[in-house]
Amino acid sequence: MGCLLSAAARAEVVDRVVLRVNDRIATLLDYEERRAEGLSEIRSRDDLQPDQREQMRDELGNRVFRKMFEDLLLLSRADQLSIHPDESEVDAGVRQIRESFGIKSDDEFAAALSQEGMSLAEFREQVRDQIRIRQVIGREVTAKIDVEEDDLRRIYRSQQDQFVAPKRWRVRELIVLENDQVDTAELLRLAESIRGQILAGRAIDEVADEYSKKGTTSGLVELGWVGEGELSPALESALSKLSPGDLSEPIQARGGYHIMQLEEFEDAHTLPFSEVQDKIEAQERRRMFAQKFQDYMHNLEQQAYVVADPPPDAAGFRTVAGDRGDADPYADFEPVPAKETKKKEARPVPETPDVQPEISRDKPPPP
Repeated sequence: MGCLLSAAARAEVVDRVVLRVNDRIATLLDYEERRAEGLSEIRSRDDLQPDQREQMRDELGNRVFRKMFEDLLLLSRADQLSIHPDESEVDAGVRQIRESFGIKSDDEFAAALSQEGMSLAEFREQVRDQIRIRQVIGREVTAKIDVEEDDLRRIYRSQQDQFVAPKRWRVRELIVLENDQVDTAELLRLAESIRGQILAGRAIDEVADEYSKKGTTSGLVELGWVGEGELSPALESALSKLSPGDLSEPIQARGGYHIMQLEEFEDAHTLPFSEVQDKIEAQERRRMFAQKFQDYMHNLEQQAYVVADPPPDAAGFRTVAGDRGDADPYADFEPVPAKETKKKEARPVPETPDVQPEISRDKPPPP
């Protein structure tokens, strides 16, 4: 649900067909709507340097047209495979998108659609198309990815430096708090006194509770497991000298004087295969998906009847890599793009991807 073209901007676009894939078409208005959404997103990002923003604007036309092209290829393939989601699937998709935008009521949803110049029926059609696309990809790409445990173990053995857990400490602490009315020397004396009480046998949580009620210390803070680089150098240096059960000297750091108790320590070690198998498998599936999806889309493109008449800023769309190849194939639901497809009667396309249409790309198909 992005920002679509304004009514004035729509009026300035002389609509025409700019892309045909088998029996599906996209128009210049479809392209301009998508491009307007892309520009709006680029403008809204505050993490971009000026040169990055300019480069993204320069590449936007090709990327938008490429995405539109891929969607038409996949929807045409869904037609061939007779993939038609039922209404309950569309309902679930709509509900998920509503929830992702924090839309609670039907009235709020209707208002959001109205602001985009879209009816509920049009929105449901977009959702339906995206479900069809995901089902095509799931059936013809994701389902054919087979990862064997032996392959995962080979990756594990060859890349063990990537599966090293750094040393870490399980720590709790109390902090003698900084106070504008008390000088540093007095704070240090108090911290040393508190430490002495704990060493003499008082429980650290009891001492922390007593002094926190006076406002001189924090309560007992359970830091849990902390790894290298997560604490200040002074605190980490003090921890490295302790054994489990030991209490640190008061250390001046953020907020005051810290008194830390080391509960447990783990040295750096290589994680066992069982702990990283799922991570390796997910990475390998993403790698295989990227390659298989690229090959699959190339195959669809080679077999499709395509007529393209892109605007000048999208003339290089065929040389731009598609975006889905780097996406996680297990994402919950792909965001719904702007309206992009219209179905039109044309010459029937082949029923299987293994048959090359015997028609030229340079002229329309015969009647």
